[in-house]
Amino acid sequence: MKRTKYSIKAFSAILATIFCLSCFSVFASAAGASIFIENTSGAPGELVEVVVNIQNNPGIAKMTVELSFDKNILTPVSVKAGSAISYKTIDSNIDVASVNLATLSTVTASYSGITNVTRSGDFFVFTFKVKENAKVGETTFITAKCKEASNIKLENISVLTELAKVDIVLPQSNNTDDDKADTTPVKDVGIYLKRGYSKIKYMPGYSDGTFRPEQNATRYEVVEALYNLFDIDIKVDPSVAFKDVNTKYVAMVRLFASAGIVNGYPSDNTFRGEKTITRAEFCKIICIMLDLEVSRARDQGFDDISKHWAKDFINACAKEGLVQGKSEGRFDPDSEIKRCEVVTILNRITRAKAGETCAYSDVDPNAWYFGAVAAAAK
Repeated sequence: MKRTKYSIKAFSAILATIFCLSCFSVFASAAGASIFIENTSGAPGELVEVVVNIQNNPGIAKMTVELSFDKNILTPVSVKAGSAISYKTIDSNIDVASVNLATLSTVTASYSGITNVTRSGDFFVFTFKVKENAKVGETTFITAKCKEASNIKLENISVLTELAKVDIVLPQSNNTDDDKADTTPVKDVGIYLKRGYSKIKYMPGYSDGTFRPEQNATRYEVVEALYNLFDIDIKVDPSVAFKDVNTKYVAMVRLFASAGIVNGYPSDNTFRGEKTITRAEFCKIICIMLDLEVSRARDQGFDDISKHWAKDFINACAKEGLVQGKSEGRFDPDSEIKRCEVVTILNRITRAKAGETCAYSDVDPNAWYFGAVAAAAK
């Protein structure tokens, strides 16, 4: 999943005590896995990442990691899957709606899958906010424990104890004068799913009581759905203002344009929110939101995208299991994306369970998309 990018400089390390307490389902061919957490630092008020990484992964079907930290200096914000496990199931105490994050001194992340994950790389990505009253020059420590890892022998885990620290540093200045809506995405932007994301009803219906699942989605509708699902941590550029944006969507569009997720039309300074969006364009937006490794995306077997401008975006989304092709190996990149397809893709990101009931009478209970729409319909 996307590695969130922030204005984080002068990386130092974090105290990590990686210790496996329970393992089962022996994986005999394991070569010796290493689990560790990466270094970080940040200024008061900044968001920082703590990345749990695994190398020489012999195959994991289940793992739980717990981080302990000083709640007077750090506040947990979110946790998400790293590249090693993509969008597979993750549970965390951060996502419990009733939890007051400011009171937590430990956070957990648990992965559970039907089959073994064998990729090495980032396993979990935790995001913390450095409290405003943290003193520059102060040092705080984090302890990480691997509380459970199935399908790995205990002796095949390299238990690392690394003395390191989180330094509180001076904030870095950001010059956003050139970050207009028609530029490339800005780098210093944090994008993460909202708390309780798998249960959020993020796609509104219409005032006449319909959902219109097979209607083509508009730019406004896509922005609103993503706005309801994701938090975007960036200073909004006040100069980003399109002359045709409906009042209801002004804040949403300005936020997404400031972050470089969507662009306007510089020729006439319009956004054209009622315009429909293609399957290719939606894939590009998803790649930006999740920071997928587009340049490394391999061909996923679609016959009609070899010369398409969005080929890499489509392949990256397909590689992560977010999109599928049509019949006969085609993706139809220039076809408009339907509202039911939008919620199906977004539900794959949030791992939302299929809904069983839907208040909108025009959503056919026998349609392939019923469960996805029922889970997302607001």
